[in-house]
Amino acid sequence: MKGFVPAAVIVMFSALRVQGISEEGKVKLSGREWAYVLYVPKDYNANDWRFHRVAVLVHAAGQNGASAVSTGGWSKWADKTGCFLLAPTFTQEGVPDSWYAQPAAGADGILKAMLKDVTGRYRVYPGQILMFGFSAGAQFTHRFAAANPRMVAAFGFSAPGEVDSPSRRLMGIPVLVMCGENDGERLAACRSYYQTAHGMGMRPIWRSWPGVGHELDQESITLAQQFLKYHLLRTEAAALREFQVLVKTAQKKAGYQASATEFRLRVVPFLQDKPTYVGKLENWVYFEMGDPRLAKVKPSDPIVFLPSSDIAAAWGNFAGSGGVIKH
Repeated sequence: MKGFVPAAVIVMFSALRVQGISEEGKVKLSGREWAYVLYVPKDYNANDWRFHRVAVLVHAAGQNGASAVSTGGWSKWADKTGCFLLAPTFTQEGVPDSWYAQPAAGADGILKAMLKDVTGRYRVYPGQILMFGFSAGAQFTHRFAAANPRMVAAFGFSAPGEVDSPSRRLMGIPVLVMCGENDGERLAACRSYYQTAHGMGMRPIWRSWPGVGHELDQESITLAQQFLKYHLLRTEAAALREFQVLVKTAQKKAGYQASATEFRLRVVPFLQDKPTYVGKLENWVYFEMGDPRLAKVKPSDPIVFLPSSDIAAAWGNFAGSGGVIKH
C-alpha cells in the first residue's frame, strides 16, 4: 500500500445517519470538503478481529453517493456479503458535473482519502477493493483501476462517455463491461473495450442490454452485484494475507505483537478462478464447460467466460440439454 495516503489531507466525520446504518462522512482535500456515504453491513462487530472489505460505487454526473447506495438493492447486497459500501459524492458547486471522469484531476486522491478515513473508524481493509460505476462514474472506475491495479480486486462499469484502451496493468484483474444497446456511441466504445481486452487475454465479461438507452437498469445492477460478490469471495484469502501484514507492521511499531489466531476471515470460501460456463454473444445463451456444442468454439471467438452459476444466470439464458432455459 505504499503511496496510499495522499499529502495534506485533513479528515473529518459527520455522525449524521442517512438511513438505517448508512453514514455520511467528509474529507477535506485541497481546500474543499468532499462528502461520501458509507453503508456498514449488519454483521459488523467492532469487538472482534474479523476484517471487512469495501465496494466503491461511483455515481453518474450530477448525482451523488446517496443515490448510488440506494439504487438497486445495494444495501441488501452489503448485508448478505458483509462488504462495506463507500459511495463518494463528486458533484459540487463550482466544478463541472463530470470533472471526476479523469481521476488524475484529483478525484483519485479524494477516494483514497475517504478509504483512509473509513479504515480509521472501522476494521476494513482499503486494498483489494471492488468497484462499480455508471456513466461518468464508469469513466472514473476503469481509469482508477488502470492507475491503481494493486488496490483493485475486480471492477465493473456501464455506459461511460469515453473509454480508454485496456491497460496491460489490468491483466489478471476481472472486469465487467456493460451498456444499453440504444446508447449510441457509448455502446460502440464499450464493445471496443471488450474486444480489445478479450484479444489481450483478459477474459472480460461483456453484456449489452437490448432496448436500454443511457440508464442503469436493474438487470445491469444485478449482474454487477453477482460479479462483485463472486470476486469478493474469490479474493478473500489474498486480502486477509495483505491485511495481516499491514496490521502486524503497525502493531510492531506500536510495541504490540498480535497472535495469528486474532485474524479471521469473515467467510472461508475457496473459489477456483476457472470458468464454469461459456456465453455466446450473438444470442446471450451460455453453456456448461465441456458441452459438446462448444467443440468448435475458439477462445478468440466472441464469447465470455462466466465463473459462477449466479453470474451466468444474471448474464443470459442457459442452453440446457432440452433447449434454452430462460431466467
